[in-house]
Amino acid sequence: AHHWQLASFAGHRFDVTSLAFSTDGKMASGGAGGFIRLWDVDPGKFLHEFHASSAEIASLAFISDGKEVLSAGWDGKVRRWNFDECASSCEFAEMSPEGIHSLTVSPDSDLVAAGDVDGIVKVWHLHDRSEVPVPSFPKISELANTPPWVQGLSFGRGGRLAVAGFQGSIRIVNI
Repeated sequence: AHHWQLASFAGHRFDVTSLAFSTDGKMASGGAGGFIRLWDVDPGKFLHEFHASSAEIASLAFISDGKEVLSAGWDGKVRRWNFDECASSCEFAEMSPEGIHSLTVSPDSDLVAAGDVDGIVKVWHLHDRSEVPVPSFPKISELANTPPWVQGLSFGRGGRLAVAGFQGSIRIVNI
């Protein structure tokens, strides 16, 4: 018989809207209320909780070493969190005050991409926060006559960035 549920994690006081796994077996969870919780997945152990924002955490992404995570949310800010320093943070970048909906880190942890509710995608170098030019392309909403939100982002091989929106719309750009 298959056991599909390997573990259950409780403790958030509000809806959980974002999850991220690290390469070393940790999981970050975030959501409404602006809280992020850090877990050690294999024993199912809660490690730490911190109040990350006054707004909902919409997206989380670990940096490859597993010691840091990036968060983005409805306050329009990307923050970088260091767990070795008791979850200290620094504001990494700011976008639309209407909110950031999606966030991703490249596999080599060199680039960070975020997409907001206005359909804007921005990319930065992780090490110095310098912005990387993104090729211009129509907003997802202009292609499919849909709301402009960037629903998802993912880096692929060769500097490709996939950008997803509503109603099946996906764009791939070379960074």
